[in-house]
Parts: sequence; structure tokens; C-alpha cells
Amino acid sequence: MTNPLTISTAPARSAATDVLVVGVTQTPDGPVPAHGSEDVDAALGGTLAATLAALGATGKQDELTRIASAGHLTAPLIIAAGVGPADGKGGERGRLESLRRAAGTAVRAAAATKAASVALSLPARDEAETEAVALGALLATGGHALLVQLAKIDPELSQVYLRHIRYRQDRYPARAAIWAQPFARTRPTVPLPRELRG
Repeated sequence: MTNPLTISTAPARSAATDVLVVGVTQTPDGPVPAHGSEDVDAALGGTLAATLAALGATGKQDELTRIASAGHLTAPLIIAAGVGPADGKGGERGRLESLRRAAGTAVRAAAATKAASVALSLPARDEAETEAVALGALLATGGHALLVQLAKIDPELSQVYLRHIRYRQDRYPARAAIWAQPFARTRPTVPLPRELRG
């Protein structure tokens, strides 16, 4: 099975993809490009925040704003994904959940444009943030087999059940921290690929 995810430290502006995703933080003074978008903002001449504001973006969670890169970046389309306020409720768990949601929402939007590849330049300052962004993207692209494998090798994670949508009576007991509350209440059961059933 091919891994759909690659992690890179290369400049976001040079990512050879169809879509480039950056984060936007919600503040009382308007939208502010989130950590990870500095390189993109520089390529746009420092106008990213002003452009977002002019387009009516606020940075609230799940908000998406599309911007044509006009040749300033390798990717022709920028999707700015809202991650909510920097001091949002929920502490560390809430912050990571906002990154998962931003990544997933943006990847699904990119898929709707028939994009063949997407680069995510969302906040990834530590392992937890990197994992949250990657997980959001994988869930959006159906990385179910990876979830199953992670569940098998890490016994410290909380128990969930995975099932194949076509076999409603077959349930596969697995463990995955990302299904801990409150995330489990807002996500459907993960369909289990046929080759990993039984």
C-alpha cells in the first residue's frame, strides 16, 4: 500500500503541488496568518493578511478562503484554512483538534477541485502539532489502513472500533488516541479495508 503522506522541511513556496494550504488564526483585529505561512506570506510580498481580510476571511474554525497564487508560488492555488482563535477553549487538546479539523477540511476542499496533490503548511512546531495535521489529512483522504496499523502497535491508546461500511456486523477492536472524547462524538466509525478484516 502506498503512503499518501510525505513530510518535508522544504520551503512551502516551492512545493510542486496543485494546492498549498496555510492556516489562519482568528483575532479581534482580523485574520492573522498562522505559524507555517511565513514563507508563503513573504512570496506574496507580505500581503497575505491584507488579502485575507479583503476577501472577508476571519480565521474562524473550518472557514476556507481560496487565493490564486498568480505565479508567486509553485502551487497555483492557496487555500487558507481557519484554525480559530489562538487562545481558544480546550487547552492543548482543543488546539490540536483545531489543526486536525483545519487539515481535514482543507484537504477535502482541495480534492473537490480535482487536485492531484496538496501541500500543508499548517502549524507543526512540535510532534503533537505535526501528528495532528498529518492525522487530519489522512482521515480526509481515507487513511484507514494506517489507523489500523497504528492501533495494533500502540497499546497505550484508548479503545475504539473500526468496521467496514459494507459489513455492518463485522467490528474490529482497535486502539487509537485520536478517537478519545470529544473527537469520538463527532466522527463516524472508520471503514475497515477488506484486506485487513478478519
